[in-house]
Amino acid sequence: ADVGTVVAKHDMLSEAGGRILLVGDSSCMMGLIPEIISDSHDGCLNLGALSSFTLAGVESLVAEAVRADDPPSVVVVAVLPQTLDLSEMQAEEFGLLGPYLAAYRQSSVSYTPSVADWHKWIFRKHQFGRFPDQFGGKYAVFRETLGLSRGYLEEPGHYDGSETPRDTVELSDFSRRSAIAIAELCREHQIPLIFWLSPVPRDSVTDNYLAETARMAQELESDDFVQIPRAGSPAWDPALFGSVTHLTRTGAEQNSTELAQYLTKPDASRSSVVRTGSRVVEPVESQ
Repeated sequence: ADVGTVVAKHDMLSEAGGRILLVGDSSCMMGLIPEIISDSHDGCLNLGALSSFTLAGVESLVAEAVRADDPPSVVVVAVLPQTLDLSEMQAEEFGLLGPYLAAYRQSSVSYTPSVADWHKWIFRKHQFGRFPDQFGGKYAVFRETLGLSRGYLEEPGHYDGSETPRDTVELSDFSRRSAIAIAELCREHQIPLIFWLSPVPRDSVTDNYLAETARMAQELESDDFVQIPRAGSPAWDPALFGSVTHLTRTGAEQNSTELAQYLTKPDASRSSVVRTGSRVVEPVESQ
């Protein structure tokens, strides 16, 4: 399913032209609903993938999108803070990023595919595997589902709480390099860039974790081209989560509405290219 997800999202990349492009980890894929963010026809596309794809994978997707003849109107990078804490060594261990870059002849300032990554890609090309039932049982079904929802996937699980709250998080050098590269790409092509830190269940993190996400937001915002609407990762009611990292449909609706609210503000873009349709968004309060 992890390989199928990044293949599907890369396949959808050609549909990003002129749209609000959402990229990031699975908190993006399962936490932002395009039809809520933009009610204009196909006005938003969700290419959120997985944390194991890392910010370097996001960088690669953004590079392809903004360099296309028809680039997106705005780029929103939606991630959990812990995704920004990943290292190059972890990316290699996950084994998803390197084969992706090799397969699509893409690059990242943070990661260069190794010989082992090339071998993994070649092996996977000829590997037979059964697609998970929870994702439709077949890749074609999974791809069709994502196409109909513009890339959003609903979290079907139920979050039962956390007994070991996460206490620390920081922006790794690995992610920092890709964050800078994404900002430079968007600046070069004059496409507004927003970093949207995803919510976490309030029982899954400590006050120290939340303080460190606030410092992370400040560091990302040190580049004045980058917009950071949230001063850290918001801690929400656990009832809004289907897992410790994924919002339920109700939670995703709230998260999407808050992003739509931000995009409709006059100062949400430094140019006139952000388009969210005629939708009027009523304010909501974070849980």
